[in-house]
Amino acid sequence: MDEKRTWIPKLQEEAEIPEIVWQKAEQAFQTIRKDEEGQEWTGKRQNKRSAGSRKKRVFTKKKIAVVILAATLMISSLTVGAAAYFHWNDSFSKQYHTSPEIEKKLNDSNTAKEMNQYAEHDGIRIEAVQSVADNSIAHIILKIQGTEGFELNKNMNFGDIEVKSGDKKLAFFGNFLTDPMERDLSEGLEYEILIQDTGKEGVLNQEIQLIFHQVIDEYEGKINRMAREDYPVVVDSTWELDMILDNEDNGKDYEVNQQIPGTEAFVRKIHLSSVSYTLDLDWTLKKELLPCTYQNGEQGTFEHIVNPPSLVGVVYEDGSSRESACSALNGEFINDEKTQYREYGYNPQIIDYENVSELIFGTEEGLVKMPVEKE
Repeated sequence: MDEKRTWIPKLQEEAEIPEIVWQKAEQAFQTIRKDEEGQEWTGKRQNKRSAGSRKKRVFTKKKIAVVILAATLMISSLTVGAAAYFHWNDSFSKQYHTSPEIEKKLNDSNTAKEMNQYAEHDGIRIEAVQSVADNSIAHIILKIQGTEGFELNKNMNFGDIEVKSGDKKLAFFGNFLTDPMERDLSEGLEYEILIQDTGKEGVLNQEIQLIFHQVIDEYEGKINRMAREDYPVVVDSTWELDMILDNEDNGKDYEVNQQIPGTEAFVRKIHLSSVSYTLDLDWTLKKELLPCTYQNGEQGTFEHIVNPPSLVGVVYEDGSSRESACSALNGEFINDEKTQYREYGYNPQIIDYENVSELIFGTEEGLVKMPVEKE
């Protein structure tokens, strides 16, 4: 019972345990207590019969079974709590405007996961600590730490980064999650790699390599106006991380079937997940001539391909808006006639995709909202 009093408060602080687990654990401890009381009474009678003899405890099969049951319940409860409440990277959560509710939902659905792949040598350790991914977009959060022989520098960066899946190079964007002046070097530096693959393979369940070449002094390179390839090299080495993202794509398809007011774009449907979207719409290829100034100072024109209106945000079922939650990355025509267009984007704010009631588009007339219907 003393052990129970010790672990229950901490468990209640760190994990949300179902009521049935508490009931079963309580029953198990009650049974143990009653059995203990019976053993104490038996022991006293034995002492009276033989003064000075040592009390002998008898562990029955029933008692052993109950102890195992209680231990199993405690272990399973702690496992549930750990799986549901692994701590997200604070800088990533702040940048992508997550809430504890969304974090828990993505943990439970295996869209967000902890990672522990790392490469360490030449005094530098690069470790992948968390991923949030669907099949077309993956956020990899990394921790960069200095070990013996190397002291982290606020102005450090990488000379080059490659992201590969087999022989295929993947599109990506990499940046530090904190401003140089706000970095706490004692805690290490936090870095994000955002990977995009809109092909059939996608990013899930594929062998992915992150390859970091050289550590450079970015400040010295910029202040001396050097070309990036000539920035001072602090550590001339390469770090490679191999991983397979087994996150799950739990997005939803929404039907729209409406024309965006004031435009010629007709939205068919959208696949929306927590980190990305794929938008299908009717849009005919359009070109226009725009004025420009050539290098010699002469005025001229160039041919510009007109893009359709882009998705910029969503409205939740409770009426709250996220007007900067979506951002287009690229797009393509998906038929030979060039009348059907597909836009690929990512979410600068992590979205609760199951509770979307409207989409927000940016047009020349301003923001336009359009209702959606779940398939």
